[in-house]
Amino acid sequence: MEVSMRKSLFQVSRLVHVSLVVGLTLVGFVGRTYAQVYTSMVLDSNDFPRVAFRHGRILKYAAYDETGWTMEDAVEVAEGRRPYNLSLALDSVERPHISYSDFVNGNDAKLCYAHHDGTAWSQQTVEPASLSFGEYGTSIALDDNDYPRIAYHHHRSGYVGKYAYYNGTNWVKEVFDSSSGYFASLALDSEGRACVTYFDNSRDLFYAVRSGPSSWSRQRVDSSPDDLYSSTRLVFDAATGLPRIGYYNKGTSDFRYAAYDGTNWTVTIVAAGLPVTSALRGLTAFDLDSDGRPHFAYYDADDNALTYAYYDGADWNKEVLSTTSGGYCALALTSSDLPAVC
Repeated sequence: MEVSMRKSLFQVSRLVHVSLVVGLTLVGFVGRTYAQVYTSMVLDSNDFPRVAFRHGRILKYAAYDETGWTMEDAVEVAEGRRPYNLSLALDSVERPHISYSDFVNGNDAKLCYAHHDGTAWSQQTVEPASLSFGEYGTSIALDDNDYPRIAYHHHRSGYVGKYAYYNGTNWVKEVFDSSSGYFASLALDSEGRACVTYFDNSRDLFYAVRSGPSSWSRQRVDSSPDDLYSSTRLVFDAATGLPRIGYYNKGTSDFRYAAYDGTNWTVTIVAAGLPVTSALRGLTAFDLDSDGRPHFAYYDADDNALTYAYYDGADWNKEVLSTTSGGYCALALTSSDLPAVC
């Protein structure tokens, strides 16, 4: 494993240990995982990692602190089914909330939500079995009341992008795009509005903002004849409140970064010439540092390399973290802007 002293590295790979490395010192073991595991990671207020991942038909949750790792089973789905497309968020007292698809094949997947209340895990079905939506991701965010909001793609409703939110009593669902919502990423802006990035049926990248009940405005961010199609990741610049997006362009085989200046979107190619399997091996791992500069982690299938890329204000820099594996990675930055990758 190649890791510089600059980094904190988590590495997730097929049927291998999930381990924490700080600098060059191995300090923790998380567990084992399988291929097609949409791992999700966030850092808590102490910069300690929390990780949700799949082990067979079990959705697992791991937390790290000064004493090491603790790991527990959050949900065990029925025999023959799998928890896919995990998205993890922590509430105001740092309890975990996870959206996921309870998935058996392309014709039977349901949107589910699990959370820990400080005593035990509980699980709810948000959207019942739906034709294939489980293949195209879920994304969770929490509002000021710690109520969950989830964006997802839903086939049974006629290929639509949907948004579900819990109002304290019930789940309310509405459509943010009537054509699709592939690989949606949800974040709340400084006004608490739900904002979603996603691909539509033409494979164009869109940004949607909820202005009121069932009222959404949409902007086309990137339109390409080369078939934009993979995951997206939406993050807001803390200083400006403006949206930033990391995503993969399947047609031209590159990871891209889109930044909005309040009027226009500017698109930058971060890594070009990557094979499609680079995107298929996981979601877009992207975050912003305290200066609003973008950081990416991605799998380079040509070199079997987990790669870290960041913009220093003048140039893009790239470093190889591992040449043994690196699919299905996730990225978060600490309060000191150090990257954690899993």
